[in-house]
Amino acid sequence: MLHATEVGERLAKKYIESLGVRLVTPDIALTELSAKLARDGRTDEIGAAISAVESASEVVMISPAAAAACGPLLLELRKKHKAASLADAIMLAVARQEKAMLVSGDPCFEGEKDVSDG
Repeated sequence: MLHATEVGERLAKKYIESLGVRLVTPDIALTELSAKLARDGRTDEIGAAISAVESASEVVMISPAAAAACGPLLLELRKKHKAASLADAIMLAVARQEKAMLVSGDPCFEGEKDVSDG
């Protein structure tokens, strides 16, 4: 959604612009957004991008329960995909804690029942 891609526009219509959809963003996603924009040479957009996420969703902190779930979850994700990261495990743990569907096209989430690619 950073570049107003076709996929980003479809996801925005499905989730951000839909009434009755609760959007939850784990706080670590804000740091990933900042890092991605910096890598792309778009540091001037970081503040606006973070503000947009805060406006469109509820930013939630990583709870102690989600943190405790991350270690074993990371091991499980890495059995399927060696490149799975701690951030991936955090995103999934927080989504499960919030009883939410994680929307991600990351291959490390293939086969997870509570993950949708959109």
